[in-house]
Amino acid sequence: MVGGALICKYLPREEQLKLISDLIQNDSLEEVLELIETSPLDITTDSNIETPIFEKITEQVIAYASIDGEAREMFRSSRAEMNKALRTSAQLLCCLPSVWHKFQVWMS
Repeated sequence: MVGGALICKYLPREEQLKLISDLIQNDSLEEVLELIETSPLDITTDSNIETPIFEKITEQVIAYASIDGEAREMFRSSRAEMNKALRTSAQLLCCLPSVWHKFQVWMS
């Protein structure tokens, strides 16, 4: 899923938690890390996230932290450009309620 974090912040709380759990179960490391960084939820203390899921997040964050610093910076800069484009698209979607509703239906 591209731009999961951006879409996640517009979802109701329960759907945000489900999205995070689904991404973790599918080993979508990039999306999980992006959600951790940008989610309005405090996923480290949220009682609705099961302990095994939190452990999985921790493993992935540790794996990410061990990536070479230069490689990590390249990863972040390319993600930043993509997120900038997605943010603009999301802002446009939010300005057009009928389009946003169709997008939400399509996502479900």
